Amino acid sequence: MCGPLPLAALHRVTYSTPFGVRSARLAAAPFGTLAEAQCDGGPGAAFAVCKGTTEGGGFAWHPPGPLCPTACSHSNGGCQQRCLEEPGQPPRCACHPGHVLAPDMVSCVPEDACNPNPCQGTCRGHPGGFECGCDEGYTLAPDGRSCLDVDECLAGPCQHECYNTAGSFVCLCRPGYHPEAPGSPLCSDEDECARPGICPQLCINVPGSFQCACQPGYKRQPGSSDACVDVDECLQDPCPGLCHNLPGSYECLCPPGSSAGGYQPSIPAAPSGIAWIWSSGTVMLPKEWSPFTWIHPLSSASAQHRKP
Repeated sequence: MCGPLPLAALHRVTYSTPFGVRSARLAAAPFGTLAEAQCDGGPGAAFAVCKGTTEGGGFAWHPPGPLCPTACSHSNGGCQQRCLEEPGQPPRCACHPGHVLAPDMVSCVPEDACNPNPCQGTCRGHPGGFECGCDEGYTLAPDGRSCLDVDECLAGPCQHECYNTAGSFVCLCRPGYHPEAPGSPLCSDEDECARPGICPQLCINVPGSFQCACQPGYKRQPGSSDACVDVDECLQDPCPGLCHNLPGSYECLCPPGSSAGGYQPSIPAAPSGIAWIWSSGTVMLPKEWSPFTWIHPLSSASAQHRKP
């Protein structure tokens, strides 16, 4: 809707709406209304149409300004505040300081120092000027209008690594760690050993990584970082008789025609926790093996070692 057509003097105007209404008095004219002004002493009628959108999203008369220009001495030239006359130019309207011409080129409205926005960021108008501001993550430049990105990483907000972005930042965790929560600057160790099959035998979690290990009786396979192979303990001759290597262990066997009865071996330096068991009788262990004193025989005819 357009407001009443501004006239430079007490001229006559007739409005014709798109709905067929003709009137000399309209408080508001709908889009497409034709205004016909009869200018006193003019060459003829002057016309204006309510059309087009203004910056505020409304409508305005085209062409703007008084349709029937006249001297400033007559009704102030139709201007709301100031009327200016220059040699060879028709009278034109102007406004007092702090006000600007409205789209009708006759009325005056308070000046909006923030329209158009002179700032890169936000603008806050106040009497006599304006003040610029910036969004979060930016700071006002020395010129008072531009905005500069703030490098938040300089303050060390992240536990591990910080990546600066426009207006913000991102925290990253080193390999072997993960964020405690989405968007958290803190990192927690990742338990790689929880992954099925990550190691052939044993997995030891360490901060930021993991290590594969072998079970007792096994050792790392040469040329491989993770694979384990059986240790042949019999190569160290741990038995008084025969030695039979087993996966991850070994057993001692009595020679054919002999038994372990009555034999109390002098237990050599052996892996911690090894005890001897003889099938034909019991064996008293040395004092340093306390509190284990007697070991009962097995049902087989062989001597074996066991961990207590």
